[in-house]
Amino acid sequence: MATRTREPDSFLYRHRWLAVPAWVVGVVVVGGGGFLLLMGAYMATANGSHPLDGPLLSIALYLLYAALPVSLVHLVLVLVGHRVRIASRIVGVLLLVLVVVAFGAILTSADLQPV
Repeated sequence: MATRTREPDSFLYRHRWLAVPAWVVGVVVVGGGGFLLLMGAYMATANGSHPLDGPLLSIALYLLYAALPVSLVHLVLVLVGHRVRIASRIVGVLLLVLVVVAFGAILTSADLQPV
């Protein structure tokens, strides 16, 4: 009796053609939304700002810029397949942390009261 290895049964593994359009939509929605929030928080500092507004918005901007290449690496790892499943999960968690911290910095900056 021959043993067969079972291939992973994930959605993107079965439909690889959908990974690139999903990545493009994700970059446009999350990146565009982040930059709109960032510009809105920056414009809110026009009438006076808290001393932490500048560093928080800078951190958010750098993290949003870093999220693009990390998301591209994640896309490539997903397309490679099941052999790099652990690496793609690690990069996916890193991407999620980058986006959450960036949005958290933007929203924290927007909630600070002017001095």
